[in-house]
Amino acid sequence: MIRCEVDKEDGVYRRLSCIGHAGFAESGQDIVCAAVSILVINTANSIEAFCGQDHTVSTNAKTGLIELRLNPPVNAKTALLMDSFVLGMTGISNQYGSSYITFTVKEVSRC
Repeated sequence: MIRCEVDKEDGVYRRLSCIGHAGFAESGQDIVCAAVSILVINTANSIEAFCGQDHTVSTNAKTGLIELRLNPPVNAKTALLMDSFVLGMTGISNQYGSSYITFTVKEVSRC
């Protein structure tokens, strides 16, 4: 199963993290893994290429981890790309269900 989370702090995107493999089909045929990978990688690449956003990316091919951390301040272009990522992941999650993917957006507040 893929576990994907987006963290927001006081309404501002801070991190996206996806880990795992969907298990929808055999390796190389798994359309759920492919869809999630494309969204995550394209979002990270687009933020780097178009937004000038300070960020870090961590990956681990064996576990399927891709983590993007956004360093403040988060600019409007980055926020728009993250909104698009959330829209896409919500669609995939709704289409394929909790047997293959869980997707959450967590809101935390600074005290």
